[in-house]
Amino acid sequence: MNNKIKNYVDVLFSDTPKSRKTQELKMEFMSDLNEKYEAFIAEGMSENQAYSSTIAGVGDIDEMFQGLFPDTELKAQIEKYRMRKARNRL
Repeated sequence: MNNKIKNYVDVLFSDTPKSRKTQELKMEFMSDLNEKYEAFIAEGMSENQAYSSTIAGVGDIDEMFQGLFPDTELKAQIEKYRMRKARNRL
């Protein structure tokens, strides 16, 4: 596994929820990037060229992350519940 790719993926996922789903997606994403990197190396690219080409091919990751975060309406309901629960404790 390429450490530069691991670091890149770690940074991308640093603000995501710590859940099993997130970990699975992260590992799958890292595996895919490493496969692309190895394919570029096999084509004769240098390590730097292969890394740059791999990262350049990532594109927009917002869609990938959408399933990891609860939607806004659900977040509002959770916050409302927490506030009500806190008031009841007082």
